[in-house]
Amino acid sequence: MISSLNTEVEVESAEESFVRVLKRIIDGIRERSHGGMLLIVPHGTALAQLENVSFKYLLEWDRLWDLIAGAAVQDEQFSATNPHSVFGPNRISAPEFSQIVKLRGSMNDALADSLDLVISFSQVDGAVVMTDRMKIIGFGAQLPMNPPSSIWKCRDAEAQNVEEVSASERGMRHRAAYSICDQLPSSVAFVFSQDGGVQAIAKHGDRVMVWPDIDTNILTLSLRKDRVTK
Repeated sequence: MISSLNTEVEVESAEESFVRVLKRIIDGIRERSHGGMLLIVPHGTALAQLENVSFKYLLEWDRLWDLIAGAAVQDEQFSATNPHSVFGPNRISAPEFSQIVKLRGSMNDALADSLDLVISFSQVDGAVVMTDRMKIIGFGAQLPMNPPSSIWKCRDAEAQNVEEVSASERGMRHRAAYSICDQLPSSVAFVFSQDGGVQAIAKHGDRVMVWPDIDTNILTLSLRKDRVTK
């Protein structure tokens, strides 16, 4: 029954959609327990800027952003045709409302399938590299190995309480993440351990910062708003 539908449907902003989808990718890779890395670089990053990165598979696939935008449009239409408007001044017919529900479901299904595909890329040894507009540049990427001598371990999400530690204390995957974030200051890396742990790495000022064992529920605290193109 139409009257039984939830009337409190919120329309997400571009930033909220980005973070929600990124959370699904991170949680999906974590659940595979394979280990790996997800590297996010600014939209518009040219391959020439990644000349030190060796890709096993180069894709430049940007379907995810289109699906996120499409899902947002369908959610907005669904929100605008909740039961109050269906039976109010903006009344629509039952077939029209059913079509909106069907299109919304199809778009969300396509988004879920594409997310599963991206998550599966992490099963290939090497990093999955994508932009902050969810364009997949490639996967199975081998990153440069020249990390800074020290990194800064963050004890809180805002990086107010930090500890300097030697980068050499970590494994190859982590040191590769330190290297690329040091070279590409606007990038963010997520490193996955086989035991399910996830570290976030980014450069702030002249320091490479590390957030160990992140909680994706507070992901917005480790990503600056200006990394999301609205």
